[in-house]
Amino acid sequence: MKRITITSISFCLVVFFCVEASWANLTIREFDENRHDRFYVDVGGGDKAFIAEGYDFSGTGKDDSTSHHWVTMISPTYFVSASHWHPGAGATITFYENNDPSGATHEHTVADWGGFGGHDVLPDGAGGYPNYDLWIGKLTEPVDTDKIACYSVLELSSTDDYIDRDLFVYGKPDRVGHNTIGSIDTSGGLYDKHMRFDYNTLTDPDEAMTEPGDSGGASFTVCNGVLTLIGIHHYGETIGRDSFVPLYIDELNGWMAGDGSDERVTVVPEPATMILLSIGAMGMIIRRRRKA
Repeated sequence: MKRITITSISFCLVVFFCVEASWANLTIREFDENRHDRFYVDVGGGDKAFIAEGYDFSGTGKDDSTSHHWVTMISPTYFVSASHWHPGAGATITFYENNDPSGATHEHTVADWGGFGGHDVLPDGAGGYPNYDLWIGKLTEPVDTDKIACYSVLELSSTDDYIDRDLFVYGKPDRVGHNTIGSIDTSGGLYDKHMRFDYNTLTDPDEAMTEPGDSGGASFTVCNGVLTLIGIHHYGETIGRDSFVPLYIDELNGWMAGDGSDERVTVVPEPATMILLSIGAMGMIIRRRRKA
């Protein structure tokens, strides 16, 4: 019995440490805490050089569980996360107003809305398995939008227009790195409508790759000088895959409308897109006047 007990204890310890080791922080090629940690504390040396200083990450939060589940606000009441790794109803979400860990924080509770506080954005695929990995959840009370960001979503005319676009990749524990969009897959399968970014640019010291535990975290791009949501992590390790949020705008709006809310995803086009739209509208007006 003693031998069995020791063996059992040894096995449990091995499993524990292996599980712990698998929940790694966001990988960054040349990690430097004063450059990549959002909450790095500058003790007076003036060495904080956060890669994303000046951008508003207040709309990203985590729940109070030991494993932490991510939320990213898309409206005052609704958030997105990963279907396979999201907070449940009753979970407490903490938001930080800025990049100071001792700064103002706000706590909100996940509402009892649908399954475990939210809904799969799309129905299950064949065999009951999801062909997506995007989740929409709801808070019991809306956030104060003067203090907590609600992120717009960048919608361009073609998926090709997103390729090579720069990303801020947000992951554990509250770490931010850089990558670029390599491809967007809309062919279906186990993870439909996702974007891919690779970990293969040796010359980029800020290059980031998601790890287990980053699922549900966000990738942002910058549009008009502010962060715009573009992806929610669902897979990492050498190849990063995010649910590509711009292709889910209608579904997200549908869930909010079905809940009786007038909140919707804010869609942001690039300035160049707006110019093209304006030119197109002017052209139509001119043609109509000529016909008249």
